[in-house]
Amino acid sequence: MDPGTTTGYVGGSIGGVLVYTVVGHFSAVHGRRPWLIIMGALTTLALTTFIAFMRSDGLLSVFMLGIWLVIDSLGHPQSMLLLGSMFAMDVTDTPASRTEHLARLSTVILMAKAPSYFVGGLISKWAQNVETVWYIAWIICASSLLYAVYSVPESLPQRHEGISHLDQSRGRFQLLMGALRPLLILKPTWNHKYRTRNMRLPILACGVFVAALGSTYIITAYMVYSTSVYHLRPDETGATLSFLMAGRSLYLVTIFPAILKLRSRFNARFGDHTRLGGIEEANINTENSGKSQSSKFDLAIMVLSITLDAFVVMSLPLTQNKYQLGAVMMLFSFGAGYQATLTTVSAASCDPTLTGEVVAGLHVIAYLGDIIGVLVLGSVLASTIDVSPGSVFILCSVVMLSGSIMLSQVKDRDRWNA
Repeated sequence: MDPGTTTGYVGGSIGGVLVYTVVGHFSAVHGRRPWLIIMGALTTLALTTFIAFMRSDGLLSVFMLGIWLVIDSLGHPQSMLLLGSMFAMDVTDTPASRTEHLARLSTVILMAKAPSYFVGGLISKWAQNVETVWYIAWIICASSLLYAVYSVPESLPQRHEGISHLDQSRGRFQLLMGALRPLLILKPTWNHKYRTRNMRLPILACGVFVAALGSTYIITAYMVYSTSVYHLRPDETGATLSFLMAGRSLYLVTIFPAILKLRSRFNARFGDHTRLGGIEEANINTENSGKSQSSKFDLAIMVLSITLDAFVVMSLPLTQNKYQLGAVMMLFSFGAGYQATLTTVSAASCDPTLTGEVVAGLHVIAYLGDIIGVLVLGSVLASTIDVSPGSVFILCSVVMLSGSIMLSQVKDRDRWNA
């Protein structure tokens, strides 16, 4: 990755870290909808300044580039995905329904991404310039902003009314510390039932960090590897990535819902068990007892998803031609359930009123992994591409497997109100 791209990626990741801490806390205070509109406006404004940068020259061009870098790091598109996840969690109250809704959200996102690589290349080729792509992107973002303004309802009215009044009475320092709550809330707690320290959130955060560290550079490494080893053209690489996104969408629409239907059978065999009337029964539905439902099923899918992705990455250097390389890339489709189950496991780890902040904190941890991963793995790829171009994939897979091992240590008994 060249220095300019690395700088932009790292800058965007740092902006994502800052934005996630702010959005995670204040969306729980003032509601999801206002922040969805704010982030949508910043994303649209970032595209506007970049278009202005492309159409200017001299000192004005340098100035507009600086403005774009600042706004683009703040108006991070991923923050809108975070808010979308918060919306899904606000309207669901069980792990089963939560994972199902989050999987649908992931499907919609992947369906939007699927044609973007291929269509972007076609537009550039047809228009003989790149500016047209940015104009169309601006129209899409502006339309999304208008949709958020006029059609998206507030999903957290009670939280909005109850806490915003308390937050107005705080000083500025307390508000600043409040913005750091998504990170501070990941600390260990005390499990009164088992009289042990509850390390669920810290272990989950460490696993997410290591998994992000190993997976963040895979797509970039694939593009460099396919170009340098198999001499794929940009349109061929874009087509492969588009098919990959379509494959992940298809998996979430067809196979993943069928897997989720196995939840009750899984919980009956591996879930928590209690003695009721002398008969041992699975703790499948715990609504009447006031306990939270088991998230062990989602934990299993989460660990299996990242483990499968790690073995797929390990297989990339073993391919003999570009067709085998493309076929192996398609296997990434079967790890698409990771994000949805991770969010469900996160929601099961804390008080329901804090789920948004916990998820935001884990996104911050993942982005820290992204920053370090880009710097470290980018350096490894640059130093080994001429000697051993597949080495970076081996390193990525080892790191991802380490993350899956950490995530497997998350104990279901440490979930909130277990």
